[in-house]
Amino acid sequence: MIIPALLILTIANPVAPAAHTVTEYLRALQNLDYQRMAQYWAADSVSVSSSGHELPIDRDRMRSMRDFERSEHTTWSFAIQSAEGPNVRALLTERNDLYDALGVGTCTEVVLYRVAHQKILRMETLRISYSRRPFPEALHEFEQWLAQVGASQDHLLMRDGHLLFSESAAVHLTPWLTSWAREHTKTPAPSGHEASPNPSLQRTNPGYGHTTDLAHGTRHPSSPVLHSGPGRRR
Repeated sequence: MIIPALLILTIANPVAPAAHTVTEYLRALQNLDYQRMAQYWAADSVSVSSSGHELPIDRDRMRSMRDFERSEHTTWSFAIQSAEGPNVRALLTERNDLYDALGVGTCTEVVLYRVAHQKILRMETLRISYSRRPFPEALHEFEQWLAQVGASQDHLLMRDGHLLFSESAAVHLTPWLTSWAREHTKTPAPSGHEASPNPSLQRTNPGYGHTTDLAHGTRHPSSPVLHSGPGRRR
C-alpha cells in the first residue's frame, strides 16, 4: 500500500501540521502577500505584544503594512525553532529602507504561534530586538524631526504626530528620509537592543504589523532551518 509522504510525516511527527501552517504563513509574509497570510488566520485570531497587550488582528492595518513594507523594499527571513503540540516558535528577521535610514539595522523577533485546524489562533511576540539602535526610539526622534520641518501637515504621511504605515505614506516618506540622512549622522548603539515595551512607540506587527510586535517563552532545543527571503524587489 502506498502511503502519502505527508501522512507518513504526520504519523512520525504529530506536530508537523502546525509547523507546516506556520511555515506557509511566514512564506506568505516573505512575499508580502497579505491575501495568502489572511488565509491562515482563524476568525478570532489575536496578536499579543511583548508587553502582554492582546488585540484582535487588525486586518486592514495588516494589509496597509504589507503595502508599506513593499515600498520600503522590506525583506523577511525566518527559522522554525521548535514545534510542540499546537505551539510553534519561530525566529524572524526584517530589514527595510526605513530601518537603514534611521540607523536601526536588522530587526530580530521571536514569535510563538498557536495553531488549530490549520489556522493560527494566536501570535505572541516573546522578544524583539534591533542590531544597531531600538526602532521605537529612532522612530520617535524621526517623527519629532518631521514635525519640526513641517511634514506633519501632510496627512497622507502623518496623523496626530505619528508616521502612517501605508503605501501612500511610503511614497511621501522617500524625500524626507533623504533629507534626514543628509542632516543626521547615526551613531550605532551596542548591538542586541531590546525594544521598548511602551506600546505607543511600537509599530511592529497584526494589531500593528505582523504580530503586535513579535516573540519569548520556554526555550525549546531545535535545529532551525533558515528560510531566506525573496530578495529586494525594486
